[in-house]
Amino acid sequence: MIELDNVQQELGYVIKFKQWEAVLRITEPGSKLSKTVAGKMSGLARDFEQWKTIYEVSDSGSKLKQIAFNRISKMATNFEQLEIVFNEAAFDEKLERVTVEKMVELATTFEQWEVIYNVSDSSSKLENKSIEKMVELATTFEQWEILYGISNTNPAFENIGFKSMIKMLDLAITFEQWDTIYECAKFGGSALNKMLELAHTFEQWKIIHDRVVSNSMVGINSLNAMLESAETIEQLAIVYKEAFLGTVLEKVALDRLFKLVNVVD
Repeated sequence: MIELDNVQQELGYVIKFKQWEAVLRITEPGSKLSKTVAGKMSGLARDFEQWKTIYEVSDSGSKLKQIAFNRISKMATNFEQLEIVFNEAAFDEKLERVTVEKMVELATTFEQWEVIYNVSDSSSKLENKSIEKMVELATTFEQWEILYGISNTNPAFENIGFKSMIKMLDLAITFEQWDTIYECAKFGGSALNKMLELAHTFEQWKIIHDRVVSNSMVGINSLNAMLESAETIEQLAIVYKEAFLGTVLEKVALDRLFKLVNVVD
């Protein structure tokens, strides 16, 4: 019976907290009423999320906001909560350091180690460790793309660039993924062939047309494909604008454009 009473009591706190939160959402920020409501909420807050709510709605620089931040910094137990604390721990180097140490202990996914990489000091042991973990955990095209991007922007990790691209080539399936590879000049030829195999929408053919020389065979063929897949006035206008003056393609695009305009009118 005592345990049931405790559960009911805690449930009551949650309900009352949400009710006061609803009231706060419609009060004017910084007003006397909003401060009173926030105070009521602080008396009911029991967990990280509730104190986080109070922190978010409290006036900047207020005593309550500081109290709420102190609470969430002490109550944070999982990686996501610690990340919130780190992002809000402005200019508190000690708290930032302690929080990152806890994040390192809890990090298990590629995305979490990417967060740690982004907050670590350049050329630090932690930066090196985070990259090692990201390489170890990467399994998807998007994750290897992130690592490839890091290799291009951070000279310290140029060595992972080639491995990342090989993995991207192995994992690429979609048109968009092959387009990403195409933008890396070393592999442009093979990527373009894949893009030509996979393209089927106006937008995809336009991407190919934009990537190549317009009067090349691929440029002409992709513009023809754009015409075939064009369905809107805007799309036909693009084809007409790109077509060479006096060509059959220009005439067909203009004829279809006029017909479509007349239908719309």
